[in-house]
Amino acid sequence: HRKPPRARLRQLVGGRIVRLRRHGKYLLIDIEHPSRTLLVHLGMTGRLLIAPRGAPRAKHTHVELSLGDRELRFVDARRFGQIDVFEPADAATHEALAGLGPDPLVHGVDAAALHERARGKQTTLKAFVLDQRVLAGIGNIYASEALWRAELRPTRRTRTLTRAQAVRLADA
Repeated sequence: HRKPPRARLRQLVGGRIVRLRRHGKYLLIDIEHPSRTLLVHLGMTGRLLIAPRGAPRAKHTHVELSLGDRELRFVDARRFGQIDVFEPADAATHEALAGLGPDPLVHGVDAAALHERARGKQTTLKAFVLDQRVLAGIGNIYASEALWRAELRPTRRTRTLTRAQAVRLADA
């Protein structure tokens, strides 16, 4: 758990939300004037709520951002979530984002690249698919479902994945 970066959050004052996007398990909220990106990871129990300004706060509310007559609130009972603010030019080097693989929902899955990454790996297919450096945003349920649809055993060794199986996995 990290405490929210209050000084960096103050940089958002007066800004306007211009875009919402994701990379893996991170929600990225682009702000204009000043140009900043708000990074949110919900962890296991985190939630983002929009509430009327001044409405009673939910227990475990850690951040409130004013949106005029409403507030964006980050609530996280177990404190596994994360909030940060950074300049958009720093996205590629931000510690949370720098090592992530492509997001399948945003970038799709390149079967050839997936096959190449699998070569020489000793891990199981399930661990490979769960590796956020390989595919960002894939959790346990999605990994299991993709392997099931591709008709691949989760305990199979990654290095044995054929090109045709990599295509099935990418499609799944």
